Amino acid sequence: CGFTSAQISYDFDTDPTNRAEKPDFYGYVPDKSYQRKICFGSLIAISSCTLAIKTLGLVLLGAVSIYHIALFLALDIGFFLLLKIIRGDFMHSLPLEDKTGIVVSLLERVGVKVISDFTSVVQLRSPQEVGGAQSVFGQLTSVATLFIALILAEDSGKLGYEMDRLWHISYILPGAALFSYILFFTYINKSYTRTFYTLE
Repeated sequence: CGFTSAQISYDFDTDPTNRAEKPDFYGYVPDKSYQRKICFGSLIAISSCTLAIKTLGLVLLGAVSIYHIALFLALDIGFFLLLKIIRGDFMHSLPLEDKTGIVVSLLERVGVKVISDFTSVVQLRSPQEVGGAQSVFGQLTSVATLFIALILAEDSGKLGYEMDRLWHISYILPGAALFSYILFFTYINKSYTRTFYTLE
């Protein structure tokens, strides 16, 4: 997953056609070979850590109660869709109208949101997809959910002696993700940094 997600983002950004057509969005990957390798490696690490954090959080919620997973997903995805509706960009750019357009847009928005939250594919920071700020919010929500799930699981007593190991893992994963993000933003072309947190 980590390699595939990184490859998608890397290939889209380094494609000459994309850079020519959308120079304000594509071009964060630097030109020097060693910087590109660090950038690609950090993308792999970011995606891998994101997947582990999100998955572990949901598994722990499920260990407490399946209701917690349903509630979390409903709130998380519901909030995202509500923002899309408020901003007036819920409907996708596909040439579809009426009910078909609404259904397709709903499926596309939910699908892209889930993919972004689980893999952190930075290509999806595009305003036409998830958006920069929403991508950041999704990652922070995943980390917060992990620790909330840990507390709930510990209080339930269902995981017993496994909790100590789970706490250690849960400290390591966000730390590794943070280090990877720092490495990534240190080596990308700085003029593109805002595209990763823009409200557009």
